[in-house]
Amino acid sequence: MELKRVLLGLLIPLLAMPLSSSASAEISKSTVLESIRDEGVIKVGVKTDFQPFGFLSKEGDLQGFEVDLARLIGDAIGVRVELVGVSTANRFQRLEQGLVQLVIATAADTRERRRIATAIEPGYFGAGVNVLLRPEVNIQDWAGLRGKNICALQAAYFNKGITSRFVIDLKTYKSIQNAQAALQQGECVGFLYSEIAVQGYLKKPEFSGYKANLDPALVVPWAAFVARSEKGNEFEVLLGDTIARLHRDGILIALQEKWGMAKSLYLAESRTRWSAVDGSGAPLCQRTESGEWVVECRDKAFITSADVEGVNAIFKRVEEATGMNFSFAYDKYDRDRYIKGLSTSLQLIVFSTILALLVGYLLAKCLLARSPVVGFLSRGIVFVTGTVPPLLAMYLVFFGLGAVLIADHGVRLPALGVAIVSLGLYHGAIIANTIRDSFKIEYADVVDRNLRLSDMPGILSTASVGINGAITNLVKASMVASAIAVPELLSATIGIFSDQGNTNEMMILLFVMFIVITTIWLAVVRKSQNLIVKWAGNA
Repeated sequence: MELKRVLLGLLIPLLAMPLSSSASAEISKSTVLESIRDEGVIKVGVKTDFQPFGFLSKEGDLQGFEVDLARLIGDAIGVRVELVGVSTANRFQRLEQGLVQLVIATAADTRERRRIATAIEPGYFGAGVNVLLRPEVNIQDWAGLRGKNICALQAAYFNKGITSRFVIDLKTYKSIQNAQAALQQGECVGFLYSEIAVQGYLKKPEFSGYKANLDPALVVPWAAFVARSEKGNEFEVLLGDTIARLHRDGILIALQEKWGMAKSLYLAESRTRWSAVDGSGAPLCQRTESGEWVVECRDKAFITSADVEGVNAIFKRVEEATGMNFSFAYDKYDRDRYIKGLSTSLQLIVFSTILALLVGYLLAKCLLARSPVVGFLSRGIVFVTGTVPPLLAMYLVFFGLGAVLIADHGVRLPALGVAIVSLGLYHGAIIANTIRDSFKIEYADVVDRNLRLSDMPGILSTASVGINGAITNLVKASMVASAIAVPELLSATIGIFSDQGNTNEMMILLFVMFIVITTIWLAVVRKSQNLIVKWAGNA
């Protein structure tokens, strides 16, 4: 009995020790972890639209591989788990805002993302990307996609790597649903997304006949993420130790089987790595005195920063000295998509303004027509086009009418054209009312007088304020065009700060750019108005 007590005295401290040697490291305290324990709950951001990792059941409950992982982590900490739905575009923003304390949302571990948040090592899963191809597309390798239109999701980590490597023309959408709708309408030949999701889509009736012939590319580990401030403290260590144990015990592989997923080579290799022991039976994967895992057991981020040379090096040095990230200047990929976004925005603004002015004049002429029928019809047109917001009009035309045209007639609507028409008609209706009211003021003493083009110089004296106000709103409204995959300036800005984490720099730049664009464009419009008035006076 005495021997048993001695053995138990030796065994109990051993059982209380963590699974790694992290206890010997001097790990700083975590206020986040203390808050979690005090409140008895941890808020975890998970996906709601990515089966089988995070999705809503028929009853509306969140479930999936990552949901189960979140609950296992909650059990390890000894607290309740509060699940918070997040998306690809906002998951890191929610973390930075403190709305969640942990993100487990199919986020790949990349160097860019480690600037935004703290990645937990080891990763809990690993996967690459693939392309869901339309039935009539016979492409067997990535090279065959060169120059083809491919639908994708805004802010997805792999957009940059795939575009740079395979020279693919991506049309990015704000949601998976919009991207898939565009794919089914033939706006693109395939949908670029996680290989796991693509395999799931192939099982759905609506994608009968679709295929995924390509080998997965950009295979990287997926990591749980906590805030940047948690780097190196006990919260990060606890989470890392927990996930390492889940690998070691085969629990993550069991979750893979539970959710009917194909066998993951990443999970198999991870279990082998984290289960390995030395001659004395101690785990090979242990933490160093600094609290980091030994190098042999660490996951490496796949995507590396672009090389910096010449003038671009100046911006990189500014970033290193000030912490301000000007990737749109020194990173070729970011620079190219920013320039493309700026160019597209300018096209939207110029052509939408021209259309709005033309529509405004023609509708005003119809509103002032002496024919009751013409007046009635034109008032109906002005009411509809001026009431339906441009974003709703874009959705109705692009995804509604567009689906019918592609299905029945094989006609594809150009997204840029739809955006220009939607913006032009909406603001044209506003301008029409402004011209009509100004005409009635200018020619109040004239009976049965139709609007003529030669009347416009005189009308501009009272209508210019309203017209310029409508054009100002048009410039601002041009940002909604990204909803139908028009790669304008806002879309490019979101893509860059989602990849790089330079939200402040990019949003300030966006603010400045729209002030500059609006100011310059209004100056051009006013100059044109003055020239028209001057020309009319000389005539």
